[in-house]
Amino acid sequence: MQKKEQSSRQVVVGYLMDVMSVDIEEANHLVSGLEHEGLVCFESNGDVTVLVLEGQS
Repeated sequence: MQKKEQSSRQVVVGYLMDVMSVDIEEANHLVSGLEHEGLVCFESNGDVTVLVLEGQS
């Protein structure tokens, strides 16, 4: 994993820890799950791609 990609991942993990009040282990697990499902993608240049799902009610 490249430095920029790792830094982006750490930012997302930190955000989840803050917003969801979870520990680092749970945040890492969440990020892995999101990445596995294709909802978030970390690019080697440091960009983060997030798939936004919108629903209608």
